[in-house]
Amino acid sequence: MVEEKLTGKYFLSFEDNKLSLQGRILSQMADDLYLVETYDWFEGQIFDMRLVSLRDMVDCHFYKTGEDMKSHAEVYERKFFSGREVGTQSHGGGC
Repeated sequence: MVEEKLTGKYFLSFEDNKLSLQGRILSQMADDLYLVETYDWFEGQIFDMRLVSLRDMVDCHFYKTGEDMKSHAEVYERKFFSGREVGTQSHGGGC
């Protein structure tokens, strides 16, 4: 199953084509429900943990390692934010 392969993956989520959250999928809690931890943008420390449904992950980009996730976030920041500060954590739905 595709869903089972998400456990352990790192992710970036987007809202309105802007970076929203960064984090990692810790475990699959039910068929369509995952426990994720999100990370602070400035220090990279754990920000919170939340349950997220698979349908709320449609705008997430998944990565094998934390380094891959960070690298892609930096590229995205340079390409799209051009001086605008990245990263207030969203407390809404999604990843």
